[in-house]
Amino acid sequence: MQGQQVIDSHRQIDAVLRARLGADHADLFARPERKGDGGFDWYAAWPGAVRPLSDLPPEERAPHEADIARKLADIRVLAAEQAARGGSGATLAEMLERATQLADTSDAYLVEGRPVLTFWGFAPEDPAHAPASFTPIGAVAKPVLPPEPVAPALAAPAAGWGGWWRWLLLLLLLGVLLLLALRACEPVPPVVVERPGERPVEAEPADLAGMEERLAELRAQREEQLKACIVPPIPRGEIPAIPTEPPAITEPPPAMPPPATPPQQTPALPDLPALPEIAQVPATPPPTRQQPAQNACVPNRQPYEAPEVVLVVDASGSMRDSIPGAANRMQAAQRSIGQLVGGLPQDVDVGLVEFTDCTRIDRDRFYGANERGQLMSRVNGLSPQRGTPLARSVERAGSVISSQVDGVVVVVTDGADSCGGDPCAAARAVARSKPKVKINVIDISGSAGNPTAQCMAQATGGRVFQPNSAADMQVMVQQASEQPDIRACR
Repeated sequence: MQGQQVIDSHRQIDAVLRARLGADHADLFARPERKGDGGFDWYAAWPGAVRPLSDLPPEERAPHEADIARKLADIRVLAAEQAARGGSGATLAEMLERATQLADTSDAYLVEGRPVLTFWGFAPEDPAHAPASFTPIGAVAKPVLPPEPVAPALAAPAAGWGGWWRWLLLLLLLGVLLLLALRACEPVPPVVVERPGERPVEAEPADLAGMEERLAELRAQREEQLKACIVPPIPRGEIPAIPTEPPAITEPPPAMPPPATPPQQTPALPDLPALPEIAQVPATPPPTRQQPAQNACVPNRQPYEAPEVVLVVDASGSMRDSIPGAANRMQAAQRSIGQLVGGLPQDVDVGLVEFTDCTRIDRDRFYGANERGQLMSRVNGLSPQRGTPLARSVERAGSVISSQVDGVVVVVTDGADSCGGDPCAAARAVARSKPKVKINVIDISGSAGNPTAQCMAQATGGRVFQPNSAADMQVMVQQASEQPDIRACR
């Protein structure tokens, strides 16, 4: 898939399956993590005891194999639906179809009684060896044994080299079969796909064609209704006929004679005093209607396009030092992270890397929107310990964050590396391997121009924030995450 193995797209596959088929189908595939020697570590979405499925007796293994077969069949049906749509749906279909391929059914495990697949997306390289599949034990027909052949009469051994040639050909045939069997265990090489020059069009909703047909029907109905609503013309009044002859001229009546006695003069009224001027009251402008706030900060994207945020929290002994507005630096960091996590968009997953000593770096799994309470329980349980392995923590954060989407690593620390590591070199390595990842540093050491914080941020195009109080830290941690607070959008 675009020059990478299908397991490198686990995050996109997980997001699509959770949105289309549910968490049970998404949790079937274990999350891979590459090791330095080229191998893989596999992680389930929940903790618990691990047991190979092949260790179970057939009667206990059958229902789990049936469950796996049903889920893989559902995923293949979804892949076929996406392939029929074409465009970006074809790429998603290929990703899902390849994820259902298995090299060996022994790669299935039970974690707390629930099935999980490892080494998914691997298939035999030799076309003669079909990928492994799960079939319920009860559905397998009992093989019919052929009748035992009658032993032929023993012939006398041929003299000369004829017998040796037969043995030599048999050994060569066994060698070829052994070579094919070993090659069948190799992983499927990645399919290289040319990256298009333009960004692929996002997947359209499945019912877009139906919506367009419905829209065309409504437009046609609207045109018919407009035709039926033609306004009738206004009736004109009757125009009088124009006379052909000019009207007759009549004499005016004679004027009235003047009265015999002059009319009496009306006495003049006294002048009244002028009225006082009335002050004009300014007109009250009409009240303006307040426009509702636009919900512009809520992102509009597909589930597999959501960014990731990884928090690197310093739990060394210096975090006991005081800071205005909180009991100590650790308490201020815990409050700031709680404020951030409570307002993140629902599709953003959050990871946690905590370091307490030079020999102890705890890396927990990513937490979804419905698991953020568990994340905060983990954060609030941190307590200052001893050393500061800052370089190793940055390396660990860079290894767990995805390279397929935009990501931000927020480092909350109050000092430099005290375990002999080079945080600047670790940050440069992250920038080379995952150019979409940025490192932002919350420096609460109190020293201006901390060179370690500056070089980590500059290596990845990030920023350095230096809060002077617990209130400043809450604002700056939100800014460092580069994610909106959706509570302000409501």
